[in-house]
Amino acid sequence: MKKRDVRKKTPDVRRTGRLNGSLSGICCQAYWFLAEWGPYIFILTVLLGLHIWSWAGPANAWWPESHKAIGRNALEVLPEKLRKVFESDSEILAALLWGMVEPDYNRIEDHRIYLKVIRGTPTGPGGVHTALEKYAKQAEEMIRAGEPMNRIAFVLGQAAHFIQDVNVPLHTIYGDTREQHRAYEEAAYVWNWPNAQYGYKGFFLAKNYKCFAYEAAKRSHAYYDKALENPPPREVIEKTWNDAVNDTANLWLSIFYRVLGPEKAFELYGIPSPKGELGKGWFCG
Repeated sequence: MKKRDVRKKTPDVRRTGRLNGSLSGICCQAYWFLAEWGPYIFILTVLLGLHIWSWAGPANAWWPESHKAIGRNALEVLPEKLRKVFESDSEILAALLWGMVEPDYNRIEDHRIYLKVIRGTPTGPGGVHTALEKYAKQAEEMIRAGEPMNRIAFVLGQAAHFIQDVNVPLHTIYGDTREQHRAYEEAAYVWNWPNAQYGYKGFFLAKNYKCFAYEAAKRSHAYYDKALENPPPREVIEKTWNDAVNDTANLWLSIFYRVLGPEKAFELYGIPSPKGELGKGWFCG
């Protein structure tokens, strides 16, 4: 049986006029139109939806690929034993990377902490420090319970998302515009970062997760005025990116170290004794 060619028959129908104005004629012409243009309409609809989402959706600190790139940079500076735990199993690595972007798709917690108001009135102080503590302690409980590493990795990624967010100066203020936020996002969207080892300073233990987030926020807040520029200076992006890498590595190492203790942490994952401590006081006053 020959394949029916709608495109050839439709012009004939229109030319004779036998079906014009009738229900069957309208259906035939509609079928021809969808067969010819349907795929293009679908593609345009999807692209339009993505464009609208990018402008109407909530402003993110780092874009998803930047979050994952910071995480990959942090993996590079981890002790080899621990790094191999994540990188040698594709399922574990995928869970870790997905965890780092999931909070931007399922926005339950606040991703900011307001150290300064430049416009308007915030409804609260922000909650990024609380979110960090929530996921870091959840990861601790999962390690303590001996849960599968892919599940632990996902929660480690979620915790990392929030310490990365507080390293964005615009996440320490209230009142920045969507345009200002987007300009920072676009400037921070990178694949290859030039700094050798991201200025890694070694392992510093996070004693209090809320305070750890607050300390990071105070550090990045010093650059908020320059971060509002369009485009923001590259040195600001480099500094906050490298700080985010350091904090992500310190967060992951701290979670394992706090659960396992110094001997077990070194034996299983090669985690050394910390060079110092971060977040020593509740919320850092």
